Amino acid sequence: MHLFQCLPFLLLFLPLFRHFLPVQFAVSFASDQFLSESSAEANKCEFSLQKVPGLSPLVKTDRNGRSCRGEVKLPFCRGLCKSKESGTHAFPHREQEAYFCGIVTDNAQMKNVTLDECEEGADEEARLVQISTATECKCIKMT
Repeated sequence: MHLFQCLPFLLLFLPLFRHFLPVQFAVSFASDQFLSESSAEANKCEFSLQKVPGLSPLVKTDRNGRSCRGEVKLPFCRGLCKSKESGTHAFPHREQEAYFCGIVTDNAQMKNVTLDECEEGADEEARLVQISTATECKCIKMT
């Protein structure tokens, strides 16, 4: 684990250990510039449409074994979301507030996409794929 990955944890306990650290070390890690930069990057959650490895090309097979295939871009979210943990005096001695970068599906509908490369005689069920029309990602709290 790199020092910068555990830095938020270290900053929580910095006031307790400041007497044991060299002054320059404590001051350089607690600088306002570093804290503002890490906070800005903490909730960076991005949306994109991507071909997902293992699902590109997407292959769908009907009951008779005939298949259709096609390139389909799926809604995809990636990024970092700020999470925190604090100590308590009661068991389990910690409280967590964790978030993940996820697709906002509140008003999203499903749409049919037709796979274009089909074997002769493939049923309609193998030709159509339903995907979400979601276009937004956000940090969602884990429950």
